[in-house]
Amino acid sequence: MDATMELDMEHFRQRLLQVQTRLLQHGEDFDHERAREEELSFDLEDVPTDLAAELLERGREATVEEMIEEFLERIQRALEKIEEGTYGLCEDCGRPIPQARLEALPYAERCVECQSRIEVF
Repeated sequence: MDATMELDMEHFRQRLLQVQTRLLQHGEDFDHERAREEELSFDLEDVPTDLAAELLERGREATVEEMIEEFLERIQRALEKIEEGTYGLCEDCGRPIPQARLEALPYAERCVECQSRIEVF
C-alpha cells in the first residue's frame, strides 16, 4: 500500500487550513498594529526619533511579513500535494515523512534526515 494512502488526507487538509487561517489573521493583526503605529508616528513627526531603533523595527516588520508569506506559500504547496497525491513524501529522497512530523508541521516538505542536511545552525 502507498504510504501516503495511510495518512488521513482530510485531517491534514483541515490542519493546513487551520494554520493558514491563523497566519492570515496574524498578518491582518500585524498590519492593523503597524498602521496604528504609523498613525502615531505621523502624529508625533516633530518629535526626534532614534533612527537606528526605527530601522531595526522596520527590519523586524519585514521579517515577520516575509515569514508569514513563506509559511502561506508552504501551506499552499502542501494543499496542492494533497490534490496531486504526493503529500507526505519527502521532496528530496521520496520516502514517507513520519506522521508525527506532519502532525507537528503539516507543511513539512522533507523528512527529518533530509531537512537536517539543509539546515544551517
